[in-house]
This record gives sequence, C-alpha cells and structure tokens, in this order.
Amino acid sequence: MPIIKNGTARTIYSLRHLYATQRLYEDVSPFHLAKQMGTSIEMLEKHYGQTITSSAAAQITKTRAKKQNPIEPIQQRFED
Repeated sequence: MPIIKNGTARTIYSLRHLYATQRLYEDVSPFHLAKQMGTSIEMLEKHYGQTITSSAAAQITKTRAKKQNPIEPIQQRFED
C-alpha cells in the first residue's frame, strides 16, 4: 500500500531505491551492496549507473598528498 507524501506515492521500493542511492554515494562497493540487497551488479549499474559513475569519477580524479623523499632533508643540509 503506497504512502502519499507531498502528492507522490511512496512504496517499499522507494525506500529501497533511496537506500541504494545513498549507499553508493557513500562509496560502498557495488559488489557488496548488490550482495547485501540480493541483486546483481548489473541491476545496480542499470538503475544507479549515474551514481556509480559519479563516484568512480571522484575516485579517479582525487589526488594523493605528495610524499616527501626521505633523502631530500639530507641533501638540503649539504646544499646549505
């Protein structure tokens, strides 16, 4: 039985959709989410592909902090 909220019918699938979307935005692995929800990764990609794509783009474009070369401080002492 749908629940009417702000003129929009809500069903148990609305809650499922909200849950899946939020978990994917939180960078939960699609593999683990599909397993937990009892569905396939293909279904997640089909229905939530925009969420997965956004998350993948964020992962690809993020940068790591530059690691300091352990030899640099020693070299600087000799150069000064």
